[in-house]
Amino acid sequence: MSIDVDSLSSINQLQAKQLAGRTWHVAGERYRFAAYDPRYPGDPPWKSGGEAIAYPLLDDRGNVALYAKFFDPARVTVKRVERTLWMIDECLGNWSKQLCAAPRVWVTTQSAGRPDQADFDFACCLADAVPGKTWHEIKADISAGVVRWTPELRERSVQDFIEGLSRLEQHQVLHGDLSPGNVIINPAAGAGEPMLYFIDFDAFVCSRAGRLQTLSTGEGGTIGTAGYCPPDLIAAASTRAVVPETDRPARDVLLLELIGFDPSCDFEEPASKWEASRRLSLLRSSPLVIRLPHLLNERLPELSHDERPATRELARALGIPVAPRVKWTTKLGPGHGAPPPGTPDGNRPSWKVLRRQLPWELPRWNMEKFQPIAIAVLAVLCLLHWSVVSGLLSLWMIPVVAESVLTVVYVARAGMAGALWCAGLVTLVRVVLADSREYAIPIGRYRLSLPLSNAAAKAGRPPGWILRHLIVLLAGLVLFVLVLTRQQVQSP
Repeated sequence: MSIDVDSLSSINQLQAKQLAGRTWHVAGERYRFAAYDPRYPGDPPWKSGGEAIAYPLLDDRGNVALYAKFFDPARVTVKRVERTLWMIDECLGNWSKQLCAAPRVWVTTQSAGRPDQADFDFACCLADAVPGKTWHEIKADISAGVVRWTPELRERSVQDFIEGLSRLEQHQVLHGDLSPGNVIINPAAGAGEPMLYFIDFDAFVCSRAGRLQTLSTGEGGTIGTAGYCPPDLIAAASTRAVVPETDRPARDVLLLELIGFDPSCDFEEPASKWEASRRLSLLRSSPLVIRLPHLLNERLPELSHDERPATRELARALGIPVAPRVKWTTKLGPGHGAPPPGTPDGNRPSWKVLRRQLPWELPRWNMEKFQPIAIAVLAVLCLLHWSVVSGLLSLWMIPVVAESVLTVVYVARAGMAGALWCAGLVTLVRVVLADSREYAIPIGRYRLSLPLSNAAAKAGRPPGWILRHLIVLLAGLVLFVLVLTRQQVQSP
């Protein structure tokens, strides 16, 4: 699939300044880019990172409703846009509330229109704004006495932290850059609301999305933050291009800080630099370490990935429900969900993704399980003799009603056989064409996945798999003809 050149456009620093305070109408909603604070005219209204800037978009009440993320013009590549579109298509916010700040929709000015008085075009992704400050800022507030980091806040933050990471692990996704700047904490969160959120998923790695390419340091990617990511990975990055390999070292450093940080700590210093004796003294006062005993290991900063427990194990220890790992392979956007408008394969984005996620999601229909069941049901219906069916119906209802019911049954049976045959045909054609993507129909921000098994196609279309679908196709065709023939002969 090709990506439109308009989707690779971004903004420079001068254009970012010009957007300050401008109004932007997006799908009937009016937003305003954050303006410069007159008290600090030298401070830009956006948040800058190594790869992009996050520009706050305000609603009519002046609250930050969304963030528009603009990649650095020198770093906008097809691979980076494809990875962002994959996240949008996956709807990470549906996995966990702690992940709701992940990208939600891709927008270009060619489709949504330019902001007021802007004379340039751009593309960006939009994400929900979440309340709170970064953990780095919260640590500074704790040190200054502005925030009191109580045992209740420590436990809630750890619960949310592990829950969000366990959902990523369930879907075989690494965040790739866990650090105090990419964790948002809202100490004022009420009961039932998340207290901790994750942001900045640009460095993610998904092991189940085989066609989704990773972004190495040689291509402008990142491997994490010093003091949090594995030291050997930082050393390797100085000599060759590398990609993030694990979240566990950074996870454990942040757990140390969430549990043990107090006003006596230096908020600029990562917990991996704490001396072992100090680290143990800070942790032993918390009951959380009873359920997370690996944090008491004196060699914790030096432990390898395999020597650390999986996040799902920590979730079980904390009483957080853990679902089975997702093993299916997903497709690589664009073209599904919310692709860049104007692409040949794309669909215009559904602006409903700008709203909060609904508590339910359209399930994936597994046609491979449906096909054998449908064949069995149709075979039984076709073998039933007309006299048997009509005799059974006549026992319970008058003949006129029985005839109407039989007519409906035969029409439904013919439609079911036709649908089965078409599904088998679509599957077989796509396998022969070696298309390893799902055939998916976008429905709002959801998708209805149809029959192709990505794993089977990716594995080289094994003969047994193709033969099974060929049998399904022929069985569906035979049953379809039998249904129509029997209906014409036996119809009253």
